[in-house]
Amino acid sequence: MKAELLVDCKNMLGEGVRWHVDSQRLFWVDIQQAQLWSCDADGRDQRRWQLPERIAAFAFTDSPQLLIALASGFALFEPDTGAISRLQEFEPGKPTTRLNDSTTDRAGNFICGGMDEKAM
Repeated sequence: MKAELLVDCKNMLGEGVRWHVDSQRLFWVDIQQAQLWSCDADGRDQRRWQLPERIAAFAFTDSPQLLIALASGFALFEPDTGAISRLQEFEPGKPTTRLNDSTTDRAGNFICGGMDEKAM
């Protein structure tokens, strides 16, 4: 097996790489640059969305929208339009905390942890 560079995106903190079967695209986030990235299987058709704040994680839904974990809370993101619909804040009285890593359990629940950046 030989590793090859797919996209030279120069992420500061790229994480959460996931394949979306329906769109046949790879998605990932750059947390520090507040960007969501996507490309096709060969890396040629690249897309990048600049978000209003850091994005920590995301999950695919049954619709074209993504469930995203921004630093300040959960939202739905529409890749075709860039529209963001806020759903729930995360610890609004604690400015040093943010949402962080996530996974989806076998029942399809989106599980996301938080972190206190002051403690780092």
